Amino acid sequence: MHHIQTYRGSVYFRLLRNPTFLLLWSGQTISSIGDYLFNVVIMWVVYVQTGSALQSGIIMVIYTLSAVILAPIGGVYADRWNRKSTMFTAAVVSAIVVGAAAVPLALGHFSPALIYVTVFLLNVVSFFSAPAQRSAMPEVVGRDLMVAAGALFSLVDQGASLIGAGLAGVILAALGASWALITDTVSFLVAALAIVMARIPGRAPRSVSNERMSLLRDLRDGWHAIQSQPVVRAFIRISALVNVASFIGPLFPALVRLQMHAGVTAYGFLEAASVAGGMAGGLAAGSLERRVGAGRLIVVGFIVAGLCFAALGISTSVLLGGALFVAATFFLIASNVSMGALTPLLVPQEYRARTSGITRATAVIAMPATVILAGWLADRIGPGPLYVFGGVWTVGIGALAGSNPHLRAARVDSASAL
Repeated sequence: MHHIQTYRGSVYFRLLRNPTFLLLWSGQTISSIGDYLFNVVIMWVVYVQTGSALQSGIIMVIYTLSAVILAPIGGVYADRWNRKSTMFTAAVVSAIVVGAAAVPLALGHFSPALIYVTVFLLNVVSFFSAPAQRSAMPEVVGRDLMVAAGALFSLVDQGASLIGAGLAGVILAALGASWALITDTVSFLVAALAIVMARIPGRAPRSVSNERMSLLRDLRDGWHAIQSQPVVRAFIRISALVNVASFIGPLFPALVRLQMHAGVTAYGFLEAASVAGGMAGGLAAGSLERRVGAGRLIVVGFIVAGLCFAALGISTSVLLGGALFVAATFFLIASNVSMGALTPLLVPQEYRARTSGITRATAVIAMPATVILAGWLADRIGPGPLYVFGGVWTVGIGALAGSNPHLRAARVDSASAL
């Protein structure tokens, strides 16, 4: 145990001495706080203003449909363009989008359409920036620090979510929804400044004529890169199946209000409990991956999370709900961090961003239909039975993942691109 603690400490210390990683990590810390304020507030406001779980679910539908259609294209161009310029431009454009949406909210003009358009535009921008950052990370930190880097980014994400969720209720009650968007606007500008200061590895530019003619070919090449790796191929299929239960997220406000008979304070508490479990899972990811491997961690994570979600479907206790969310997110985040570190190592550098976009699109392809159907059903039978179904489904997908020998045996220390 002493050896493991020393190893973890030295790994994280090495990462934090890397100026480029530290700038990206710090910028994302600030940006993520604003993002989670935005996410928590818009989900709650849309549900409260419309009184419909279906309307809240539309936010997830917009996210997934835009991902299915545009994420692969964003990945192709992220593989072509300068990664630093792509990330900087995306941060500035995101600040403009959110800032523009804050104005009508500050004037008291709420419109679900305004929220939907804002979510769509932010997602489109992220389809370029996220693959660019993921593509650069192996060169920024090195192969041996990929899991630790993923753990620290996850820690930032979960910590920012904890702060954002805790502040969401206070901001809604004291200042209004517009201040969440204003805070998110400032956070994007801080992230843009961090990107400017960071030394992010670039890539050789391609000719304009070649770019115009090769979009479909590049998409095809990215798909072939995925198909050539059994672990990546299996992970995408499993992710698509488990995301059938993704309606759990949009139904969360309805679960709090209708089944737990609680309000925005309990909503913020449960969100905070969820991300606290995620923080712990992110920190434990490196040790767990070295012990059992990323593949087995995925299997365990899905099964434990599914059992917790099913229990949430029959629980009326806020405190028990908090404990269940801690357990579920601990294992989900630990497994996702491990697989997130593994997949870029299995794909050649020139295909990383586009395979990231294709992976994102295919993983969420079933989500729009299931979210709309679940929202419609929740308005009629309540969210509880749907949480039970989603939990049982997730357990079954975990068992299916365990039956795949390539996925089950996957480990970061033995990963290699073909």
